[in-house]
Amino acid sequence: MKFSTEIYLISLVLSIRLLSITRSCEFSSLNRSDRIINVDGNTTRVIKIGNSDRFDMMFGTPYAIIDPQAFDGSGVKTLHLSFNTSNHTSNEASNYGRILLTPESFVGLDLDSLSLKGTDLTLNRDGLTPLRSLNHLTLKSCNIVEVPTILLMSFPKLQSLILSHNNMTVVHHNGFESLQHLWYLNLSSNNITTFESGCFNGLEELERLDLSGNSFILLPDAFEGLPKLLELHVRNCPNLKEIDDNAFRATPTLTALTISGTGVRSLQPGVFDGLLRLKWLQLSDNQINRIRKNLFNKLESLEYLFLDNNRIMRMESHAFSRLNLRYLGLSYQSPMDSDTFHVQRQVIENRTFDGLTVDIISMVGTLNPNITPAAFDGLIAGLVDLHCANLGNIETDIFIGLNVRKLDLRLNRISIIVADAFKEAVVEELDLSFNSVKITDYPSWGLSETALVTI
Repeated sequence: MKFSTEIYLISLVLSIRLLSITRSCEFSSLNRSDRIINVDGNTTRVIKIGNSDRFDMMFGTPYAIIDPQAFDGSGVKTLHLSFNTSNHTSNEASNYGRILLTPESFVGLDLDSLSLKGTDLTLNRDGLTPLRSLNHLTLKSCNIVEVPTILLMSFPKLQSLILSHNNMTVVHHNGFESLQHLWYLNLSSNNITTFESGCFNGLEELERLDLSGNSFILLPDAFEGLPKLLELHVRNCPNLKEIDDNAFRATPTLTALTISGTGVRSLQPGVFDGLLRLKWLQLSDNQINRIRKNLFNKLESLEYLFLDNNRIMRMESHAFSRLNLRYLGLSYQSPMDSDTFHVQRQVIENRTFDGLTVDIISMVGTLNPNITPAAFDGLIAGLVDLHCANLGNIETDIFIGLNVRKLDLRLNRISIIVADAFKEAVVEELDLSFNSVKITDYPSWGLSETALVTI
């Protein structure tokens, strides 16, 4: 459909920082025979773009104009228009710019990907009507305050949508209902506090969802209507304190889940029980203070479990039973009492690792954990890494029942290993480098004659 330029002139208000870079430096390379771009005072005007598969432009003036049919016949498939805001210090109107479009600005353009960055965006959907075949849309740092539901109706074929670094606070019911082909949605770095029930309705093809960098306190049971969701990422949400017991009830298809950099302290048994296909679980950099029995025992497909950089004070018996992992990360714990804020000594209960089979278990950098007798009983591992743990003397019952190819105890404070300390363990290789233990004591430790020992 052809629209009159005079009637349908629309304005996109774009928030940009006024750059100190001169016009000659910013645009001299763009004034070529295959593109006509004029700079007049404080306005950049895109008049005509020649043949090109991709067109990228960063505006350095407070105003910009895209002429009607500027891209007609260009063959551009990927269009990136951005505004440098690296020096932005305030939200005053004098710091904002404006780009003028007509509905004919994109006539003749069969665009696959459109990216607008560094903008304060006020958009009439008619301005992008010619782009109904768009597959990928990025509106980053556009000062969007709510999901642009009406605008998104213009893009029925959209496959990926990035709305990161905006100012949305609520994801409303049916906000994305028209995007029936969307497989990737990024809502990171907004100020989202609330997910309304049904906010993801219509996203039946969605596979990846990123909610990182937001302000919600509770991870809710809000993922209904996502029957194909494979990945959910929640990073750097310090206000997040609690995970609803039913948060993942409607997402049994998940294969990767990240909850990292949050204020979550407690994980209740059962919260992950329905995630039978989960292979990757990233729970590092939280405030988790306890690993309870049977917390993970239903995750029969899990391969990677990361719990590093938490405040784990206690790991209960059978905390990791029935798991068959490639990697388990338990390094750099900082146990702290949540009431007194006093640093505590981590307690690893007896048979904590009973029933766990793992290629690598990393327990590096947690200072002087209290490893109770038989804590490793029932563990089958390729590598148990306990270096830099400030461990002291090795008592007889610490490693009872351990079956490991290599036990790494480097860089500790070990000076004495009591007689028969490894008699009831299977250890093929023992690394005691950078300790004070004497090699002459080796025959009394109870190791196999074929064991390789490094001191």
